[in-house]
Amino acid sequence: IRLTNYFMTHYKTVVGSEADINKYVGENRFFRALQYAGLMRTFGDLPWVDKELGTDSPELYDAKLKRYEIMDKIIEDFDFAMRLFHLGRQKIALKFAGIVFHLWHNDLHMQNKKKNFDYYYQKVEQKAVRCKQGMDQYLD
Repeated sequence: IRLTNYFMTHYKTVVGSEADINKYVGENRFFRALQYAGLMRTFGDLPWVDKELGTDSPELYDAKLKRYEIMDKIIEDFDFAMRLFHLGRQKIALKFAGIVFHLWHNDLHMQNKKKNFDYYYQKVEQKAVRCKQGMDQYLD
């Protein structure tokens, strides 16, 4: 997670095509979501960190968020990655990681599960490519 947050802080300094940079931003958000999903499965409530931190950052002592709040953020990251896919991003090989995660995670009571899945399927059906809290919030 630290590496994904480091990337999100520094990717704007990279020279390259917007399409290539967007590809890596989407992959980065996907893998951050996957990491958080694994941590949530193991530990339950977690603090959510979405920026680069130093050893003395006060955010290191932030309170934990509830599982449903973490799940909302995970869905947001997966949603962002899905939108970049609809922009023409080609398939990425997971070497069965996505399938294994789906088959082996514990069932969790998620307060917002129906709302999250309804929102996700609506965006898939619309072939959405932009989101309110997408990359624009990181651009100057």
